[in-house]
Amino acid sequence: DVQGHAYFVEDGVEQYNSLTGNLGIFIRKSSALLRSDHAPAIFWTSTPLNFWRDNVAAHSQAHGFWFELGGGAAPDPGEDPACPFSLQLGEFNNNTFHSNTNIGLRIYPGWTPLKSACDSSSAPDPQYLYNLLSYKNGGNGLFTKRHGDLHHINPTLIANGANEINFIKYQTVGYTTNPTVFNALLVGTLDPSFTSTTKLGKYAIFAPQGEYFFVKNATFVNYGTTPLFTGCNMCLSPEMMSQGGFTTRYQNLNFVNSTGRVKWSETKKEILWDLDGSLAGVADSMITRSYGSLLWPNDCTVLPSAQYSDSVRCGGVGSPVRIRRMQVENISPTQLL
Repeated sequence: DVQGHAYFVEDGVEQYNSLTGNLGIFIRKSSALLRSDHAPAIFWTSTPLNFWRDNVAAHSQAHGFWFELGGGAAPDPGEDPACPFSLQLGEFNNNTFHSNTNIGLRIYPGWTPLKSACDSSSAPDPQYLYNLLSYKNGGNGLFTKRHGDLHHINPTLIANGANEINFIKYQTVGYTTNPTVFNALLVGTLDPSFTSTTKLGKYAIFAPQGEYFFVKNATFVNYGTTPLFTGCNMCLSPEMMSQGGFTTRYQNLNFVNSTGRVKWSETKKEILWDLDGSLAGVADSMITRSYGSLLWPNDCTVLPSAQYSDSVRCGGVGSPVRIRRMQVENISPTQLL
């Protein structure tokens, strides 16, 4: 019956602490404490450089776990600044978040880890979150607004009320064959009335704005005809406006009681790169919205609309055809616009 956050790492300079084997349940909102206590998380932290293992968060009035990392934390006299928004993780392993009113694991406003956290010109520094179990939350199982070089290994996301995985912006990352989401199990529903024609009104994965997002070794269960994938999250929102056309990669996907595949968001120009043919039947092919200019008879095939929502598949192993994003800026003279 806690009001506000329960396990609370507040200032951003608390580092190398271990929170292991803890249980938090039934916390409530508070309008008398910090602003973020209006949407409390059972586990809340302003710095990632701690160790969270084997914890359970359930029945929060908002979130299970919230990384709310600031740009810089005030150090004690004589200490260097912490810069938690770009700091490395201690450890995140085998944590469970279920039956929370909103999000299971929330990373907001973001986390973009760098080799040198307080040097914005420093290279991305990959961090790994292991064995997340997030189920029956009212919102997303896993949400990030600004997602840096973070990798979710062995996540299980089951029967959440909104998209199982929902990333808005993918930034401060480079091209790598290291998957963003690896060895994942996503289950749309456990409803006993589920049938093969069920449509759930959510997606399994709402992919972010930005290049290099990569899902490998993922199984999707009980989505029925629900489209599993869409992209360019919030690309037409005033705050996060983007032209779209980003490439996301998929490999070794498996489907159980799930026949839907793709639905296009408002920009209608994302590119899904099917590395091994598990998404649309042809290895090393690319899927995008079907437009007349893309209907090349020897290289592109229109996919079944019921599954792929007006999509075309182009290329494949040995094919010279590639679909790429091109954006031209600072055009001169302006009459060309």
